[in-house]
Amino acid sequence: MIPLFRIIDKVVGSVLCALLCIARFPTKPVSIPKKILVIKLWAVGESILTLPMIACLRKKYPKTDLTVLCRNRNKAVYEGKTDILLFEANELPKLLFKYNTFDVVIDCEPYLNVSALLGWWLGRRMIGFSHGLRSLLYTDKIKYNDHHHVVQTYAEMLAPIQCTPRMLEPLSHSTEDARLAEEVLKQAGIKKEILVGMCQSVAESGKWRKWPSERYSELADKLIEKFGVKIVLVGGKDTVENNELIRQKCKHMNSVMNLGGKTSLKQLFALVKRFNLFISNDTGPMHIAAAQGVPTIGLFGPNLPARFAPFGKGNIALYEKTWCSPCINVHKGRFPECFNAEKGLCMKQISVDNVFAAARQIFDSQNLKAKQ
Repeated sequence: MIPLFRIIDKVVGSVLCALLCIARFPTKPVSIPKKILVIKLWAVGESILTLPMIACLRKKYPKTDLTVLCRNRNKAVYEGKTDILLFEANELPKLLFKYNTFDVVIDCEPYLNVSALLGWWLGRRMIGFSHGLRSLLYTDKIKYNDHHHVVQTYAEMLAPIQCTPRMLEPLSHSTEDARLAEEVLKQAGIKKEILVGMCQSVAESGKWRKWPSERYSELADKLIEKFGVKIVLVGGKDTVENNELIRQKCKHMNSVMNLGGKTSLKQLFALVKRFNLFISNDTGPMHIAAAQGVPTIGLFGPNLPARFAPFGKGNIALYEKTWCSPCINVHKGRFPECFNAEKGLCMKQISVDNVFAAARQIFDSQNLKAKQ
C-alpha cells in the first residue's frame, strides 16, 4: 500500500504541483499570524522531532491559533499540545471547506507532494523545503541540510524568528494512560525492578534498520547477568511474534517480558518513563524514550545518526559505517531494499560488546553497579 501511494504521489503529485504553481498569487507576510498550520502526515519519530519547533512557535506567538494536520497513526504525538486536523478519507470534506484558512502553513514533510498540495489549498503563505517540484508551491523555501539533526532542520524552517531548540518536548498522556501502563507492568510481574526497554521493530520503510534479533537476546542475557535488570520488549501488535522469538532465545527468559501489542501509543508514552534505559533500532519508540527523558541508545546503519540520533544530553548513537551506508535518504524519498550481498551488513557491524559498553556507560552515570 505504501509503495503504491509513493508512486502515485510522485507521478500525479508532481504534475499537480507543476500546474498549480501558476495559480499561486503573491501574498504579503503578516507580522503576527492569526492562524498557523503545521503539516506532518507520517512517521511517529519524525513527528516527535517537530515538537521543539512547535514549542518555539507557541512561545513566539502565544495568541496565535496553532494547528497540526496529521493522520490517525501519528496524532497521539500532538494531542494535548495543539489543535488537530486529520488527513483521512472521512475528514476530506472538512479540509475542502478550509480553503485559505491559515495565514502561514509550515510543511514538515521532507519529500511528499501531497503535503504541499494540501498546504497550497489551506494557506496563504507556505514554508517548505527547497528541493523537488513541490517547492514551486512554497512562498518561502528552506534548504534541507542533511548534515544537521532533524530537530535543527525543522528549527531552520523558522529562521526568521531565530528558533533554537535545546531539548525534546515531553509527550502528553493522561493519568488513565499511566494507570493502564502500570497495570500492564503489574500483570507482567514487574514491580520496582531496574528496567531496560528494547525495541527491535521498525516501520514499513527501511526494514534493514533492524539489529539482528539474536543479538538482542544475547545483549539481554548479558545485562541481566551483570546488572540484575528486567528486560521489557515493546512495540505494536505486529511485534508480538518477533518479540517472543527474542525472549525464547534468552537463557534468562523469565527476566524478559514481551509487552508488544499490550499498550496504545499513549500508554507507551507513559510506560517508557518507567525505564532506566532504552535500547532500540532507529525507529519511533527510540524517539519516544528520548522525549520522555529516558537514557537512550540508538542503533544505526542505513540511516545517519547525524540526522536521527536520540536527541538529548547523555543519549548514545552507535554507527559502524560500511561502503554502502547510508542508503536511506529521507528528504529525497529513497528507502531502497538492501543491495549489499550480506543483507543488513551495516547493522551487523554493531557488536553486542559495543552496545553493552554503551549501556554500562549510562548505568555508571546512574551509579548502578554491576553484580559482583
